[in-house]
Amino acid sequence: MTVEEPCYTLISYEDCEFTSEQQLKVQIEKGGDADKFRSLTEIIRGLLGGSKYPSLLMHVIRFILPRKDKNLKKLLLIYFEIVPKRSDDGKLLPQMILVCDAFRKELEHPNEYIRGATLRFLCKLREPDLLEPLMTAICDNLKHKNPYVRRNAVLCIYTIYKKFPSLLPDAPEIIQSYLEQESDMSCRRNAFMMLTYAAPERALEYVTSRLHEIQKFGDILQLMFVELVYKVCRGCPARRVSFIRPIYQLLSASSPAVKFEAGKTLLVLTSAPTAVTAVAKTLMELIYRESDNNVKLVVLSRLEALRSLAGHSSVFEGQIMDLLRCLCSSDLDVRRKVLGIASRCIISENIVEVVAFLRKELLKTHDEVDFSDEYRQSLVRTLHGCAIRFPSVAPQIVPLLLDFLGEASASSREVIFSVREAIVYFPALRKSIIEKLLDSFYYIKDLDVLRATLWIMGEYCEEKETGDRVFDTVCDAIGELPIVPPKQQPAEEERNEGELAHRRVEAVSSNGVKLNTDGSYATQSAFTASTPASASQTLTIKSFTPLRDMLYEGEYLVAIALASTLVKLVLRRRELAPNDAECNKRTAKAILIMAAILRLGTSGMTSHAIDGDSHDWLVLCLRVLSEPQPIAVRAFLHECQLAWNNLLEDLRKESNNDFEKQTQPVHAAQVDDALVFRHLGTASELEDELEASLSIAVGTGEMHGLKADFEKPVQLTGLSDPIFAEALITIEQFDLTLLILVVNQTRDTLHNLCLELFTVGALKVSERPEQYTLAPEGFITIKVGIKLSSSDGGLIFGLLAYDVSGTTTTSCVVLSDISVDAIDYIQPSTCTDEEFRRMWADFEWENKLTVKTDITSLEEYVSHIASCTNMNCLTLKGSQKGESNFYASILYARSIFGEDVLASLSLEKDNDNKIAGHIRVRAKTQGMALSLGDKIARSQHKKRLL
Repeated sequence: MTVEEPCYTLISYEDCEFTSEQQLKVQIEKGGDADKFRSLTEIIRGLLGGSKYPSLLMHVIRFILPRKDKNLKKLLLIYFEIVPKRSDDGKLLPQMILVCDAFRKELEHPNEYIRGATLRFLCKLREPDLLEPLMTAICDNLKHKNPYVRRNAVLCIYTIYKKFPSLLPDAPEIIQSYLEQESDMSCRRNAFMMLTYAAPERALEYVTSRLHEIQKFGDILQLMFVELVYKVCRGCPARRVSFIRPIYQLLSASSPAVKFEAGKTLLVLTSAPTAVTAVAKTLMELIYRESDNNVKLVVLSRLEALRSLAGHSSVFEGQIMDLLRCLCSSDLDVRRKVLGIASRCIISENIVEVVAFLRKELLKTHDEVDFSDEYRQSLVRTLHGCAIRFPSVAPQIVPLLLDFLGEASASSREVIFSVREAIVYFPALRKSIIEKLLDSFYYIKDLDVLRATLWIMGEYCEEKETGDRVFDTVCDAIGELPIVPPKQQPAEEERNEGELAHRRVEAVSSNGVKLNTDGSYATQSAFTASTPASASQTLTIKSFTPLRDMLYEGEYLVAIALASTLVKLVLRRRELAPNDAECNKRTAKAILIMAAILRLGTSGMTSHAIDGDSHDWLVLCLRVLSEPQPIAVRAFLHECQLAWNNLLEDLRKESNNDFEKQTQPVHAAQVDDALVFRHLGTASELEDELEASLSIAVGTGEMHGLKADFEKPVQLTGLSDPIFAEALITIEQFDLTLLILVVNQTRDTLHNLCLELFTVGALKVSERPEQYTLAPEGFITIKVGIKLSSSDGGLIFGLLAYDVSGTTTTSCVVLSDISVDAIDYIQPSTCTDEEFRRMWADFEWENKLTVKTDITSLEEYVSHIASCTNMNCLTLKGSQKGESNFYASILYARSIFGEDVLASLSLEKDNDNKIAGHIRVRAKTQGMALSLGDKIARSQHKKRLL
């Protein structure tokens, strides 16, 4: 089969050697049904491979077409679908007369399956000369007793009428009369579908006379009715009132699809609060009832779009508990989307009920196995947001969150970060939070949680008794000093067994002997020689607290947090009781602990030695305790807390701005804004409108606050070419649409005008455009769909081929290449720090770029890169206040295909005030990393205005 001919059937076959045409003739003529079947199969494969077999058509008609075998009949339909039916001069082959007569007999066959299959095959033909003699037989099948035949007859009539209206001009009248008498629901649906698209007024007339019977229709017919109403009311708004009631009644239909489409259509007919409430309830019920998670996500997207419309937020505020019922789904994406919508609908009137429900859900996560940690993390984040926005419920939320600190998981880190923020905003809860942290301190196993806990206890223990208890708890968690791993032996004792035995004898004679239960000997430690020996002081290995285990493992970040906490506790107690002897003891104890950590880090007994930064910080803490200076005391006790409060304030402002953007209706307008009627404006106003339209068309303007990046024109040919062509590119979800304007700039009629497009990369042309005839100085618009399979970049190129009357050669005009950039379908997005670190570790493709730019401001350079790449800067805007020669920032974006892309910027200024550094781009696919890296490399410099 050639590329130019249409194809409706896809056949998979393996490459094989084809039999010669003469051998196929012999097999068709003399073989049995099995031989004929194999031969016809091979002929079909040959036609698909490019062979013509012109002399085999008559053999197939003579020896295979009369056979009654059903498998042969099915194979014949495929054969006649792909076989060339016209000669080189475009005339119908004379053999097709015999084929047409055979089809007429098949349409009158007593077997209903053969009739239906033939009718479906006729829908695929594009030869009106072949269809015209069959129209009477096709229409007669509308009266067949079997619904299968009638259903396919309606579809056949509809397809033929759509392609060749002249063959059956009264088709809408025939189908309308047939629809009045038909009782089978599938047949009625097909007939009604034809009237909906071919003759909407007749379909509307039929529906109007049966509005009281809509609920008795089947779901397939109800869907067509809803589609008709949507189509008619969009074109003629005056008819909306008559269809509101029947569409409203379909919200209670038994079919979920009917409910969904009826809700969508009802919002087109009216925006009354009653209708919006009914649609919202219907969508929530669909989410709760449906088992397919994909359906739930689609309905949730529709629900979120409905919530964002102007004036509809109050509807969701009253139905938030119905929405939270959808958390029963086991899919994590569904739960996250439900929580995201619900968090924007919380108000003071429903906060108590919402918190009570979320608390129960959080407690249930102990029993769940699948997604328990991820779901718990989302619940913690939602409850934390509720506590910050509504302080009255904070006493119910914060103590509950603290019960989840003992687990080494992402949810425990989310809890401690929430508590770290809550302790600032709710001073009345500080004492209870500290008490709860002390109770859970021995069971905290996560590194980040332990560091944050130490920081909280050291920063907000403002009372003497609470500070003493925290100090004692931390010291007990560290254990005995020195901090030596129990499995390690001193290097001197490993030199030889004789010396080790001699030391044991000396130890027994000098310090006394203790006999263990297993018969071995043990001695007292030198640090506890004055106290009675106990089982915990023997050389047997015992379990330690997580804090001590982390010090053994070389986690020096914990050591830094521990040292800072001890310094703050000692300095604060010294302020409360300057001449207290107990304070001196605690100072000495803190110094001894830090010295033990330094000794452990330099002893070589851990997995790695202490790093320079940790060593310097521990030494600084030792100096502050031994010789406290006012500037150091102020930095530890006051400046640290002040910096944290300022950071929280900036975060809160940014989150409030984001929340207002999310909750603000999309089309919100002020009540006193002027209404602009373009056709009633003055000449200057019209010029402004035209200028704005032009700026939007070329991609430099904005519409509704959004840049017109997804609709841009591209000139494909020159103005002096015989054909001028330009394309408007539109990207929507996974489809790329080209609207190509073709203008004939000659005075000749162009025949067989064909657009040939080819792609490179993750692009694929959906369907081949048809051939056209273009009048002199005429124009046409050709629509071409292209599928996008990933966010990698691609290239589209092609040509326009045409024939001119009086010439024998085919002319062509080569089109300019269309580059599809990955940036076109990258959208700014947000993620948490935890998610960013996890994705950064998981993604394997990295593209490292060197910074080369003429921009001199660090912040301006980061903003420039973020705007050029459609990425969102996750670094807090206020974090770089003041003058600094260093800047670190992270960027994040998400493509329409769900692919994540990350970027990390490490910048500095050199002595010449030029920016230097590196940009690292990480993505899951190589194409995304390379495409975004190329975009950054091209966009590092400012755009100079000419």
